[in-house]
Amino acid sequence: VSVTGTTVVVKVTLAAGASATATYDVTVNSTDTTTVTNTATITTGACTSTHCSSATVTNPVVVLSVVKSSTPPAKSDVPPGKTVTYMLTLTDSGTAATTPITLTDTVPVGTTYVTGSATCGGAPGCTVSEATGTITWTGITVTPGVANALTVSFKVTVGATDTTGQVITNVAVFTNDGTPNCTGSTCTTNAVTLKVVVPTSAVTHTTPPATPPVTPTTTPPVTPTTTPVVPTPPAKVSKATTPHTGEPWAGSGLYELILLGLGLGLLAVGETLRRRRRMVGR
Repeated sequence: VSVTGTTVVVKVTLAAGASATATYDVTVNSTDTTTVTNTATITTGACTSTHCSSATVTNPVVVLSVVKSSTPPAKSDVPPGKTVTYMLTLTDSGTAATTPITLTDTVPVGTTYVTGSATCGGAPGCTVSEATGTITWTGITVTPGVANALTVSFKVTVGATDTTGQVITNVAVFTNDGTPNCTGSTCTTNAVTLKVVVPTSAVTHTTPPATPPVTPTTTPPVTPTTTPVVPTPPAKVSKATTPHTGEPWAGSGLYELILLGLGLGLLAVGETLRRRRRMVGR
């Protein structure tokens, strides 16, 4: 047996009527997503049309992927007591059906499994069970084609004692069946994280800003604009031209004022008497 590049050469000497079987193994590359084809050629001496023959084998390929999601969506904020649904979607994008797949998922820390919530989502041959916080699906066979994707799920409740900022993380494990970039016998899904936010129970009252005291506006006193009345000096009384009769007050201004006052007094007395008469007549 010799190998040169991708060619394997097996030399066998056979007796008449004898037979021999030559075997070798290969690993399907992660880039193979449709089929794997192999051709063998047999030669005896010089290869002529009567002495040479060949055979070709074509193998379909399984390309399995499992994607985890949740409701509410990953990276959401969740309060204590919230119910979360985790989904696992199995897709075979190759050309051959998968072998029976086993899938396990552990209930994440900070949550409680909702009893009886795990389902197979109609996957043929699937059975599901839960024990000590681990959900196990077995016997899932996925046929090729995106349209034939299968989804299994389960539910949990966010813990009542979880605290704000606590992160809930969930990852599942499944059987490797042609899964790209996975070299082990099992592969892990993507991680789904949620963040706990505890609602504030007390109503927060906003204190309005203090109103600054109003400084009273002092109106300056109004200065009266009234011009003070200046008393008019009494008119000068012209000196009497009546010849002095010998009385000390005759012909003086004082004398004339006295006479004027007496006259006004008599008029007032007369008016008073007149009004009394009218009243008596009534």
